[in-house]
Amino acid sequence: MDQDAKKTVLRTIPYGMYVLTTKSKDGNDVGAATVNWLTQTSFSPPLIAVGLKADSGAHQHIKDTGVFAVNVIGTEQKGHGLHVLQAPGARWQYHWGRGV
Repeated sequence: MDQDAKKTVLRTIPYGMYVLTTKSKDGNDVGAATVNWLTQTSFSPPLIAVGLKADSGAHQHIKDTGVFAVNVIGTEQKGHGLHVLQAPGARWQYHWGRGV
């Protein structure tokens, strides 16, 4: 990984809304959680820490697989992020609010 590119990306992590996505070990279940706390913990290796409810499906997926993705939601996209997570019939396990 290019060191300058890594520094540039990690230094631009804003405070805001994020959608954390996960998948179960067998790939049959997906999870998503809106989170509002994320911080850089290391440049080398590049690491982040994120606050997530311990009793959520997304947390269990991460424990089982060690894998997740963080999607940065821009100010103008907050409505879209909420729409996706609250859509009727959505397969997402979603969590919203403080302490997430």
